[in-house]
Amino acid sequence: MRAKLAVWTTLAAAALAGAALAQTVYTYDGPPYSGNPPDSAGARHSQPVFAVVGGHVVSGVQHPAVAALTLVDAANPEFACQVGHRGALVHLACSDGSDAEVTIGPFGCGQSVSGQAASLCYGVEARSAVRKLRAPAGHRLSIEYGRLTLKPTAG
Repeated sequence: MRAKLAVWTTLAAAALAGAALAQTVYTYDGPPYSGNPPDSAGARHSQPVFAVVGGHVVSGVQHPAVAALTLVDAANPEFACQVGHRGALVHLACSDGSDAEVTIGPFGCGQSVSGQAASLCYGVEARSAVRKLRAPAGHRLSIEYGRLTLKPTAG
């Protein structure tokens, strides 16, 4: 009886393996941008993401198991940007129709190379991002209640 069970188990395993090998491989034919941040290949924890796009400070958290990333302006939640990347080139597509291409440097932050004026930091805490992001003319970045905000400069 045990011999028959072993034979049937072996045959079932062989049939499943054959069926798995016969399946076609799925290939992705989508856009060239993916949602994962440039430096997340080895990341096993969530990473903060901050950006200044035009006159908005947007932020979010990149979770390693989630490909999509949306950055939202805490002061104006109707303004949001979708994030995608191709290597170190990050694409921001925002709800007001503006878009920007940002090149990320070796320390996780970068400036726009085309489109809307923007700067972005991946995996950098707010206290460091406030020094690395570029505020628009007539404004400065500050931290309030753990969030980055734009404040008008005096003068």
